[in-house]
Amino acid sequence: MKNSIILTLIIFLFNSCEKNQNIEVYDQNESYIHFAVPNTGTTSQRQGELFVDSLNFSFVFEDVNLENKRMAIPINIIGVAKSSDRSYQVEIDEKNSNIDLTSIDLETPVIKANHTVDSLFVNIKKTDKLREGTFYLYLNLKDNENFKLGHSKNTRMKISITNRLSQPIWWTRWINFFGPYNQEVYQKWIQIYYLGADPSPDIYGKFPAPYYYWDNMPPSASASSYPVTFMYIRKLKEYFMENAVYPNGDLSKPRIYLP
Repeated sequence: MKNSIILTLIIFLFNSCEKNQNIEVYDQNESYIHFAVPNTGTTSQRQGELFVDSLNFSFVFEDVNLENKRMAIPINIIGVAKSSDRSYQVEIDEKNSNIDLTSIDLETPVIKANHTVDSLFVNIKKTDKLREGTFYLYLNLKDNENFKLGHSKNTRMKISITNRLSQPIWWTRWINFFGPYNQEVYQKWIQIYYLGADPSPDIYGKFPAPYYYWDNMPPSASASSYPVTFMYIRKLKEYFMENAVYPNGDLSKPRIYLP
């Protein structure tokens, strides 16, 4: 019986090794580098992964006067820290990137002395083109004399960049109060109905206050059920009555009003 248990255990370990033969093994005498943007998602396909391979950035969530965004992308190394700065290599994938590359500037990539964690700084210029849609920048880490490539899934980074707000899923449910989608209306709503502005808890009592805000709207457009939300909608409507705002700033189009 004992021998049967041992045999079963050996077979199990052998099969486990077969299934995990793609586990990466690193030379302790070398240093390896990879993107290290923390994985904060909870979707099943991302569970178990420490880092993500894509980022989203929109100027609409920044100060309106911001003309250049300095984005910091975390970089980790596998290996020991050194007493001097070490450069590493990163390049733009021009074939797959569709953003105007003249609006992108990569600062000198370097891991500072005595660091095993650092940042790659990417400067993004706000251009008029970004109001037309979402554009993509792909970055690839490369081997050099200081570093080899680390985690295989995290040596490439996709950055989505825009200055445009896409219509949220909830908009059609509230269209009688917000009108046809305009990103100017949505952007103002984000400013007015921020998380914490509405002290109401979840109407079903499952979640504490604050719960409702621009990215988590009440499930139905009912003034009696959600009076605070409608108070802010009145403020939104008053704003567009008192301020002349045009779609995409185009004065040839009718100014924006709420229903």
